Amino acid sequence: MTDCGKTVVVIDDEEDVRDMLRFFLESEGYTVEVASDGVEGLALLGRVTHPCFILLDLLMPNMDGYEFRRRQVADPSLADIPVFVSTSATEKLPADLPLIPKPVDPDVLLQAVKHACG
Repeated sequence: MTDCGKTVVVIDDEEDVRDMLRFFLESEGYTVEVASDGVEGLALLGRVTHPCFILLDLLMPNMDGYEFRRRQVADPSLADIPVFVSTSATEKLPADLPLIPKPVDPDVLLQAVKHACG
């Protein structure tokens, strides 16, 4: 298991995006766990001790970010994990989630993670 105070979960179907975000956040001292869709993301949350931050893409195969979020908030053990949406999509964004637009600005991401993770 990982140190939950410094664990960030990235859920994105683009491997290059996951790799770049992992490299950047690990260089800043965070442990990063990645998943390629909502199904993997939920399974990952079952294995990782309460992460401090989730960066969630909305448009993914198998289970998109919207369904992932519905299931996350329905689970009392996962509902309080802060989630930020990272997308280039222009469709209706979830009103309850802050946005970090794609392409991700590393400084904006780092400030959000620092705020959520303390």
